[in-house]
Amino acid sequence: MKPFSAPFGESFLRGNVLQAVVVVACSAGFYLFGYDQGIANALLSNADFFVQYPVMNDATKQGAILGLFVIGAMGGCIANSAIGNRLGRRPVLMAAALGTLLGAGLQSGSRNLGMFIVSRLINGFFVGVLTSIVPPYMGEVSRTNIRGLFVSLDLVLGSAGLMTAFWVSYGFRNTPGPMGWRMPLALQAMFVLITIVCIPFCPESPRWLMEAGRRDESLHVLTRLHGREYAEKAAAEIAEAIALEHATAVRSWWAIFQNNKQCFRYRTLLAVSVNSFQQFTGVNMATYYAGTIFMTALAMPPEKGQLALGGLGISGHVACIFGCFVMIEHLGRVRTMMLGAATQSIAMILLAGGIAHIDVPAGGYVGAVGLYLFIMAFSATWLPCGWLYGAEVTPLAIRLKAAALGNTLQYAFNFMIVQVTPIGITNIGYKYYIPFAISNAVLVPLLYFYFPEISQLSLEEIDELFSDGRVYMRHSPSEKIGHAHLDHALEAGKPVNAPEGSIEGEKSRGEFVEHQ
Repeated sequence: MKPFSAPFGESFLRGNVLQAVVVVACSAGFYLFGYDQGIANALLSNADFFVQYPVMNDATKQGAILGLFVIGAMGGCIANSAIGNRLGRRPVLMAAALGTLLGAGLQSGSRNLGMFIVSRLINGFFVGVLTSIVPPYMGEVSRTNIRGLFVSLDLVLGSAGLMTAFWVSYGFRNTPGPMGWRMPLALQAMFVLITIVCIPFCPESPRWLMEAGRRDESLHVLTRLHGREYAEKAAAEIAEAIALEHATAVRSWWAIFQNNKQCFRYRTLLAVSVNSFQQFTGVNMATYYAGTIFMTALAMPPEKGQLALGGLGISGHVACIFGCFVMIEHLGRVRTMMLGAATQSIAMILLAGGIAHIDVPAGGYVGAVGLYLFIMAFSATWLPCGWLYGAEVTPLAIRLKAAALGNTLQYAFNFMIVQVTPIGITNIGYKYYIPFAISNAVLVPLLYFYFPEISQLSLEEIDELFSDGRVYMRHSPSEKIGHAHLDHALEAGKPVNAPEGSIEGEKSRGEFVEHQ
């Protein structure tokens, strides 16, 4: 029975129009993830919220209540990785959208602290499912040459959600009573309703259908999306990829840490480290508590602080667009993260210095510049690269398990930062931001010496950087791989000595080194 057995609109929805429907249906996932991180500012700046839930003077409870959303999201991510592939993309997407709608309604209508905590966990769980199911689904229904564009679009939507939350907080700043914080929470329902309306018209993933043995249905979906000629070629490639994945996929979690010729352990550590490093930059300290920093640590009047919060959202969103569509392809993944980490370290120094000298008129402005600089730098660098690098650097055999481990650790560190930040702002003051300045500075040499540049390489060329149990460092996206020369050098068991301009140039040029 439609839309459960098959989508609506099979007779008239095709090509670009059908792809647009899929994009709109999927947009709520990352948009809501960004929105839910930023909307904490509307709660913490509303007096009635603390009347309903008396945690004003308990920084530990504030952090725990807000961080429960992240714990729920971590559970949703784990649940989807465990059972999502058995059910199909469309059913999981619809269930997650309905669950998010339920969580938003329960949060906005909660009557006591216990109900608010449970509803926040429910909301986080289903948003976690959305954020873990949307990227593979969008990638599986899109052409190969625009999959990267769809990944970037997800991240831009996340930054748009954060920007929206900041301006919603500003819009409800003078709304008295419970409407000042209940309505911002309820607005989530409006975004997810778009997904609920669109999903019945979306096709099932052709890759999932192929893996389930439903080749004819997979070919039919591909034909509706991209035309008959492309569909036949894509169907053959999908079948080949599935066969390869089944032949090479590891069954044990310990296998991803094997120190084999493909460098599974090193590549897993690279992917997991990038996920964890995103949190060590201090980003969720800034997104969850930017309003508190402006109005408490930097002593801005509420009206001015809320306006500064809205401007912060716009600047971060613009920086994210620039980073996703310009910077990461021209500068490279690793160089972009290095630039971001260095800039973020300077930003944290400015923020700490401004708070330390808040009694000086210029202190507040210096601190505000630091916070703006940090959000812009992170949005343009670590936000896109943190999601891309781990997926690209891991081989097919361990990609799913490494991604699940990396996402789980990222959510765990996210919760830790959200939990401790209210305590740091209240009890430690400017010194709380110094460790973030140090951690960002330390990331620069770590990235340079241990993370190979993989921008502008195919997945097969990336595999050549991790061959014969060695890791060959590449520092620039302009360096090219000379396949025959590299293969010969590896067989000979000697360091590579390549012609000028190739990726495997001499160690003395500082362009290419080995890690045993």
